[in-house]
Amino acid sequence: MDYKKSALVDEYIAGASAESQGMMKEIRNLIFEEAPKAEETMLQRMPSYALNGEQLAYFASGNNQIDFFTESKSTANNQKNPKGNRACNSDFHLKLNEPLPLDLMRESLAIKVGTIMQAAEKHERG
Repeated sequence: MDYKKSALVDEYIAGASAESQGMMKEIRNLIFEEAPKAEETMLQRMPSYALNGEQLAYFASGNNQIDFFTESKSTANNQKNPKGNRACNSDFHLKLNEPLPLDLMRESLAIKVGTIMQAAEKHERG
């Protein structure tokens, strides 16, 4: 699929450490897998993704970690995942030296996509 990627996000990723770049590319791909029609941009100096005009997800490179946010109401990611990465509500603080908890991240994205799509359907029905 031909995703609408932003050159500014490409620059953001390219400016990070090699380890961070790999993780951010995985996160970016995961977002587009779950929401192929997401719009990618830079918002508040972070790669940001919107769906139907609603905020879907964003991430940022930090010291020794990547922060990933979906603002979903998932309870599954309220727990510490088996790899030791912290997840609170929909905020993931991902250690650079640990594998990404892709299942939890995918679940959080799927919940947020569902919420956005339900709101869009409700709005269309009036």
